[in-house]
Amino acid sequence: MSVSTDKGEKMKKTFGIIFCLIICFLGIKEFNVLKTQKILRHSLISRIDAAKKILSNDKFLCSDSTAYIALWDTLEQRKINIVKVKIILADSNWKKILIPEKNSMFPSITLRGLNAYFPNPSPLNYQLLSIKSKKCVGDKMVDLVWTPFSKGILSAELENTGREYLKNLIAQAYKQLKNQGVRSLANKNKLVAEMISSKIPTLLFLTENAHFGSTKKTLVFLGANRENAFINVKSKRNAFGPAQMTSPTYQLLRKKYPAANLPVDFFAGVLDHTTAMESMILLCDWNMRYLDNIPKSEQGRELISFYHSGVEIEKLGLIGQGYLAKCDSIRINLVANNL
Repeated sequence: MSVSTDKGEKMKKTFGIIFCLIICFLGIKEFNVLKTQKILRHSLISRIDAAKKILSNDKFLCSDSTAYIALWDTLEQRKINIVKVKIILADSNWKKILIPEKNSMFPSITLRGLNAYFPNPSPLNYQLLSIKSKKCVGDKMVDLVWTPFSKGILSAELENTGREYLKNLIAQAYKQLKNQGVRSLANKNKLVAEMISSKIPTLLFLTENAHFGSTKKTLVFLGANRENAFINVKSKRNAFGPAQMTSPTYQLLRKKYPAANLPVDFFAGVLDHTTAMESMILLCDWNMRYLDNIPKSEQGRELISFYHSGVEIEKLGLIGQGYLAKCDSIRINLVANNL
């Protein structure tokens, strides 16, 4: 009987240990799930990325009159809400109103270019994380998942993400040009990477993409969208992408700087952020050829005026002068924020 009892006790202990291990495992798993959910709740960029992943599913098909939005209720903090909306054009194609098709508990949203607005008074508990809608990217109409700028995403987290993204993007473009040994046409004894200060493409990028009224908001938009930021932007002069470059200018750079190995396809070049930044730097070098008799202290502004309009400061019209004034304002802001 004692042997049998001992065996029984051992079996009980064994089952007890196994049971404890199972409970411990489930507890750790539950803890990790809760931890992930907590991170998702408190990290705006995580919520935006999660929303984009959901909307990228092929079951969310858009049309010219319908789109999908991803909303986060900051009061409930339970889940990302996916809402199908009707697109109503207002005034022009530049302004659109997104109206929820079925669920009236969610507000309508006004979309102007890259900016989104809730109605006034605004439901402060909602954040617009992402939109999936028909957009022209290059020469193709696609279902694009992107995040417009709105007050709900104005945060230090996204601003810092955008700032770091821009710094890394510019560093990568310079590294690529240096590794390729792309020589300057303004000074053939130097590389392009040695000729153009990184402050110039930083200023140009932020000035060309100043759609929001402040550098901070531009960086927030960049942080929310990163490599997809500004890929659906087209000017009246048929300038595309983050570098706002036209096809003739791009093809000129391909011809004049063969070592840069820019893609043959125009849209493949100007819609890719790194290549677009390289082409921006190359164009500055090309324009440096006109600055021989200009003091170095003025060359930065001259390069920016050339980039914008192809003429020097003295010949700029009112629009060009306004562009330079905007650029100067951004420069002051960058200095104040150590960018």
